[in-house]
Formats: sequence, structure tokens, C-alpha cells
Amino acid sequence: MIQAKTEVVLLTKINKAEDNSTSRIVKLLDFFVFKNHFCLVFELLELSLYDCLRSVNFSGFSFSYISSWSRQILEGMIVAEKLHIIHCDLKPENILLKGYIFLIDF
Repeated sequence: MIQAKTEVVLLTKINKAEDNSTSRIVKLLDFFVFKNHFCLVFELLELSLYDCLRSVNFSGFSFSYISSWSRQILEGMIVAEKLHIIHCDLKPENILLKGYIFLIDF
């Protein structure tokens, strides 16, 4: 429960500081406690980068995809860095797509 509360604090700070139309960080819409479970409500996103890799049998992607995705990941990390936040679990499962890249799981 403590980690969920920490994520709420971090995402609230990021969401307030960033222009929501261009942010590469997932948007926290709401949170609540239900039967002793801390629940977070996020914007609806699609596949993770890991799911995309699995869908192509881990054969990789073209340079243009990698270049675009890398730039967007760095944009998200720059947003966090400006607020003195470090994403300590950046991996394909925590990078989601929906037209653009979004970082999750802070």
C-alpha cells in the first residue's frame, strides 16, 4: 500500500507539472481504496513494448521504430529528471504504446 501511495504522489507531481498533451508519462486519473486494496485509475493505453516484441517473436524492430521510441522514452525521462524523479524499473513491460510511448509504474 505504501508503494501505491508513493506512485500517486509522484504521478500527481508529474501530471501537474507537465503539459498533458505532450507528456510521455501515464496520466493518473483517480485513486481509491476498495476492500483494503489501493486502486489507481489511469488513462487507457494499449500494448506494452514487451507485448509488441512477443508479437514479432522477439525478432526486433526497424531502426525507424527504435529511433522514434528511444526519443520518446528519453522525453519521458527528461520530464521525470526535471522533477528529481528517477524511474527505477524501466523495462519493456513498463513502456506502453498508444500512438506514442508512455512510461508507467513509478
